[in-house]
Parts: sequence; structure tokens; C-alpha cells
Amino acid sequence: MGVEDRAAEVYVALRDRGSVRAAAVELAGEVLEALLEFGAGEDDEEAREAYAVVRRILEEDLDEEEIREAAARLLKVTSFEPGFADAPERRAALEAAVEVVARDARVQGLTEPVTVRYDEPGEVEAHVCYAGSWHGQGLRAHDMDPESWLFGAADALQEAVMEKTWQVWPVCPDHELGLHLETVDSEDRRGPRADGAFWVCAGEGGHRVARVGALSEGRVE
Repeated sequence: MGVEDRAAEVYVALRDRGSVRAAAVELAGEVLEALLEFGAGEDDEEAREAYAVVRRILEEDLDEEEIREAAARLLKVTSFEPGFADAPERRAALEAAVEVVARDARVQGLTEPVTVRYDEPGEVEAHVCYAGSWHGQGLRAHDMDPESWLFGAADALQEAVMEKTWQVWPVCPDHELGLHLETVDSEDRRGPRADGAFWVCAGEGGHRVARVGALSEGRVE
């Protein structure tokens, strides 16, 4: 079992508030072995922090809260990011975003199923599928910003639909032009509901047709 698998064990133990000591010791041993194998010296800041956390876990008599804190630090220094299998809340967030985007498919007459396919093993990436097909890169489990999920799911579904049907989707109801995605952050607000992900049309010099998931509501501005 390698560093990634051991790190997943530690993450799950921390997540479930279970005993993390045995998994943390195993992970610390794996990390130490990797550091020595690659000749990582303590003159490197990241390696120095990794050595410090590893020594703390392997050499000090830590109580339960201290071992949990050290285990969490070790996950951070190893840059571990859980997959969808290890973080069901992230899986639920993605599937909720996909269901929002699927409303836009249905409102423009797309009747085939919109689903999510998870890569194995580890379910680190997911693909948004239309009629069982997908296209392009998958969505990563560690991206948890709600608007990023919406944007990513909409972008992935747009690619999947066009790959499957060879038709442009979605389409502006006013100009019959294909729409593209745009995000707006809190520093570029245009009214109380402006933040978020939008479908945008190039017609009339450019206008927002709808928020992602709300094509049925008509033009935003």
C-alpha cells in the first residue's frame, strides 16, 4: 500500500472521528521511506516540514488529539486530496450541481439521461455524461466551491451533448446562437442575484441569457 492509499485511510479516520493512530503511523513510515528514497534534504522547506511531522508521529508520545492534529498536518504536507469515494459530501455536491444543470438540458428539449460517471479506483475524477457519453477532462473531487461545481458541470455537459448529438447546446432563444459560460464574482456584481455562473450569448454585443440551471426563466438583463 502506497502513500496515497495510506493517506486515504488517515483522511477517513479523521473524517469519521475514529482512531487515527495506527493509520497515521503507517503513513508516517511511508512518507519517511519516500523522503529517504528521493534524497529529500531538510534544506528544502517542504521536506523539512514533512520530516518534522513524521518525527512527531513516530517518536513522540502523543495523546489522541495531538495525533489527530499531526495526522492532519501530514495530509497537508503530502498534498493529499480525497477522491469522491472518500468524501461523500463532495460527491453529493457534484450530483446536486449536475441536477441543476440538467434542468437546462430538459428545458431545451434534450430527453436523454444526464448522469455522473466516476473513475476507478479512488473516484478522484468524475465525468458528466449525456446518454452515457462524455467528452473532455473529468471534474476533480477537491474543487468544492459551489459555483465552480456549477460551472464545471455545465461545461462538461455542454461538451458531452455536443459530442453525442453534433448539435450546439444550449442556444439563445432570442438569437439562435450557441451560448458560452461566464462566471461573475462578488466584485463584479450587477444586482443582488448577479453572482454565479451564467449562460451568455454573443448577440447584441453580448448578454446574459440565464443563470446556469435557470434557462426556463428567460433573460437576466
